[in-house]
Amino acid sequence: MKKYPIYFIVALVFLGVVKLIQVALFNADEYSKNKKASFSDPVEKVKPKTLQKKAEQKQPILTDTTTTSTSPEEVSETAQAGEESFQTEEPKEESSNPSNGSDITLSDLKNNYLAIKIANLPQGQLREDVVIRYYKHEKDGNKVYPLKKLGYYIHEKEANETQGLGSNVLYYGGDVNIEDIQIVAFTLLANGLPIKSIERSQFEWKSNAIEIGTDTLLLDAANLTNQEIANFIK
Repeated sequence: MKKYPIYFIVALVFLGVVKLIQVALFNADEYSKNKKASFSDPVEKVKPKTLQKKAEQKQPILTDTTTTSTSPEEVSETAQAGEESFQTEEPKEESSNPSNGSDITLSDLKNNYLAIKIANLPQGQLREDVVIRYYKHEKDGNKVYPLKKLGYYIHEKEANETQGLGSNVLYYGGDVNIEDIQIVAFTLLANGLPIKSIERSQFEWKSNAIEIGTDTLLLDAANLTNQEIANFIK
């Protein structure tokens, strides 16, 4: 048997050891790579696209329903307006006039009241729901008769006890509307008839009449004003 030198045997052993170390290192490296791959996030690598779509569909979709964006200043103004809407409004002062008609005029009464009354009348017919009882005075001239153009029927009677004087007072029946009393008073005053008082009639049978008469106790009294007629209440 051939004998090898000792140094040759040592070299072979050394090479064998090196080879074993290389094999061991290679296996350790592969093992490390495989281990790392096996413990990586399975969700990211295995998760199907269909599951991703379902997960996205479950997310709430928030859309802007307005066409324009709202700035913080606008939001603040809106909130302030909302607070003001819940504040109690101060009560408005009511008119001190009991009839609440201090601004009423003859034109208002003609357009809002009289026009409706006349519209329901047959052509050429005068009203029958209210009668003007007029005690004629020569001093009055024709100042009373324009009431006919407003649809009022005038029942005339000669004035005996107050001859030489003029008409100065209106008496109204309980069934006469306040609007008719005011229309007659406004018209007579505008035509120059010195109306000094408007009083309730003492006669029940004159309930639907407005009487144009004379009161000797009022001869020196001041004429009514348009404002006083507008404030008149029954």
